[in-house]
Amino acid sequence: MFSRTLARAILLFLALAVFLSGCEDGGPGENDLAGGVRVMLKPLENLPVFPGRLAVISQGDLWVLESGKEPLQLTGDGCSHCPAWSPDGQWLLFFKYDPAEKWNRHYSLWVARADGGGIYSIEPEKQVLDARWSPAANSIAYLTAKQGESVGSGECKLAAVTDKGPGAPLALADASEKIMSFCWQPTGEKLVYTRAEEHPNAKENLTIKVTPVSGGETKTLLDVAPEFLPDAGTAPAYLGGLTFSPNNIDFSFFSYPFSASLTADGVPLYATTMMGNDPKQLATALAYPDWVDWSPGGDCLAFIEGGGRESFFNKRLSVVPINRPEKAAMLTPEGYVDRDPAWSPKGDFIAVSRSESSRVISDRREEWPPSSIWLASPDGAGARQISSGEVPGCLDCSPWWVEGGESLMWVRLQGEKASIWQAGADGKNAGKVFEELDVPQGYYGAYKWDEVLAWHPGGLYHPLPFPSEQAGEIRSVGDNYVLIDRTTYGDHNYYLDHPSSDGMKLIVGFIETAEFKEYKDGELIFRARGGSDTGYFQFPYLLIYNPVKEELRNEELFLPLNEQEQVSFGKRTWKQVITNFAIEDPVIHFDFKPAPGEVLAGGHPLPETTVQYSEENNELVFSFFNVEFADTFQDNTHFASPGLKFAKEFNFEQLPGRPGDEQTPSQPPVVRARISLEGSPQYNAAISYFGGIGYDRTVRCTVNFQ
Repeated sequence: MFSRTLARAILLFLALAVFLSGCEDGGPGENDLAGGVRVMLKPLENLPVFPGRLAVISQGDLWVLESGKEPLQLTGDGCSHCPAWSPDGQWLLFFKYDPAEKWNRHYSLWVARADGGGIYSIEPEKQVLDARWSPAANSIAYLTAKQGESVGSGECKLAAVTDKGPGAPLALADASEKIMSFCWQPTGEKLVYTRAEEHPNAKENLTIKVTPVSGGETKTLLDVAPEFLPDAGTAPAYLGGLTFSPNNIDFSFFSYPFSASLTADGVPLYATTMMGNDPKQLATALAYPDWVDWSPGGDCLAFIEGGGRESFFNKRLSVVPINRPEKAAMLTPEGYVDRDPAWSPKGDFIAVSRSESSRVISDRREEWPPSSIWLASPDGAGARQISSGEVPGCLDCSPWWVEGGESLMWVRLQGEKASIWQAGADGKNAGKVFEELDVPQGYYGAYKWDEVLAWHPGGLYHPLPFPSEQAGEIRSVGDNYVLIDRTTYGDHNYYLDHPSSDGMKLIVGFIETAEFKEYKDGELIFRARGGSDTGYFQFPYLLIYNPVKEELRNEELFLPLNEQEQVSFGKRTWKQVITNFAIEDPVIHFDFKPAPGEVLAGGHPLPETTVQYSEENNELVFSFFNVEFADTFQDNTHFASPGLKFAKEFNFEQLPGRPGDEQTPSQPPVVRARISLEGSPQYNAAISYFGGIGYDRTVRCTVNFQ
């Protein structure tokens, strides 16, 4: 208890000294609270367990939270704002401001070591309008303000951050350009920005440009025609709120009038491409870029549609296939409003903050309609509630996905207090993570929570080469290796990180069923059943990666009998007939040919096959779908084993198919082969082309025991 009290006293002394030194003059130097101090914001009986790391602003100071650890305080002057993690999780970008300027804050740019090793200013004499980490490197692009202006930049610069701190900034764009907004391309190779005329009294020369950050020619992506802008008689416009698709090609933006009042009630939302295509107007929406979210594959855009500055009225979740805007879907039920959309990493849900619609809102938060977190299906198939929303004035908002889509976290605002919560994607195991989060300035019920909060998956040596919310399980393996599972649209992609490497390496890619099994003898072993773009899947096998040789190899896998739940392979195609059954100890063969009259479209179809084990009968059961007996099989469906070590007998049966109707789907015919076993062998299986052409082409399923 003495050490905690002493720590608080030290922090109080530092905070007072910093404040008296003049926070408005750029804040403290690089030694401000260098080394960090771990203290408790409020005593907790059990430190919360949660995935990744959180950077939060509490009482104006920057803190780092990690699962099971006491919070680490990085600043002590009460002037911190807008934290953002570096891609590798080693640094935090944040702003400092003059607390005397309550409404017109002038920000200076700072970075802090996330482990408390020190903080550093970047051009402390400059007022900064915006700053963003590169998605792929520890580099910061930022805009400085011109003297006396609140919008439009003086300069656009790039500062690299190394172990020694930020380096000398480099100019990214011509200082004569009035840059209004910018965004990194997801690969981190280029910066896209919008510009306006120095004196915006005419609707000309609004452009979107792209510049390579490593040097090269700046190019114009789009020259905006006058008819694209608001109707005649309104204030001149500029472009901003750029949001990039993960596909690296498409991006969205808003057209803002130079009028705060007009902007507050909604602006046009557009989408275009890096090829400079004519922009498509998608909707009228509030000018909040965090209310716009691209799907993981980059082909759909989710956003909150609806004008009017009130966030509790006329706000609907829309999903637009970017190349088929006529297929747009509205997912908000009648009588409700949605906010804060966030796609799941697999693209199967969109998390939103949902509440009942209300046009009249009290000045007291305690009387506002409660909001809760919901998951909406992008195809409109339905939604399910994750958090409770029954207490008036309790707002659950700003959800984000963690653990590769297995869990969610969000902010809860209740009265004057804000906290961070988490739950599984099924809504179970909900609990509080942190309860002393600062409340950012709100506007008609909308809050910019990224001003006080940032999340990172944690435990990495290098930047993630993909959005952090797509990171699934992160585990330490072997000698300082970190294995990251990225799951998108059902595919597993495993990245390996190590302090000696130049960056993360993709070691297993686009395998739907790949699962990490173990680290053994210096190698990472995965179990998978493989597959291809045609939908054909292999019998489970092993993928073994050697990080020293940087080699990935396949090895066959023999499965124990009790691991049959998910075993399936092959692909359901046109109808086939089983023509032959042969035994070559310890191997069994099943042969198939196309059924007479089937239209042969090329290739060598391999029948979809599932395997089940009956412990009661000690039987291994193979089911071949869309398969019938050949004439030679009709009267010969029972075979005794000719002395096989592991098999006693074989029985075949034909299950007829049936047509479907509006209520029930059709069922294909199935041939089922039951193998009565002796003992508890392990087995593997494979289906492959065996020979022949046309109706005589043969594919063979081979089962091997050991």
